[in-house]
Amino acid sequence: MKKSAIIGIFNGFKGNLESMKAPKLSKENLEILCKTYDELKQKLSPEMLKMYNKFIDAKEAVICEEIDFYFAEGFKLGLLDRR
Repeated sequence: MKKSAIIGIFNGFKGNLESMKAPKLSKENLEILCKTYDELKQKLSPEMLKMYNKFIDAKEAVICEEIDFYFAEGFKLGLLDRR
C-alpha cells in the first residue's frame, strides 16, 4: 500500500501513540503464540521449520495488508459520513 497519513496513524507513526493500548486479550494471545512457537521449533526438522516460517511470513504479510486496507477504507468512510 502506498504511503498514507491514515496508515501512519493506524501503525502508530503519527498521532498520540501513548494513548493507544492493545487489548488485554492480545497480550495473552501473544504469550501463547510465543510459547507455542518455541515448542514447535523443537519438534520440527530444520527443513520443516524453514517451510513453516515461510508460510507464516506470507500469511502475516497478507493479513497486515488486509488490515491496513480495511482500516484506511473505514477511516475514509467515516470522514465522508461526517459531512
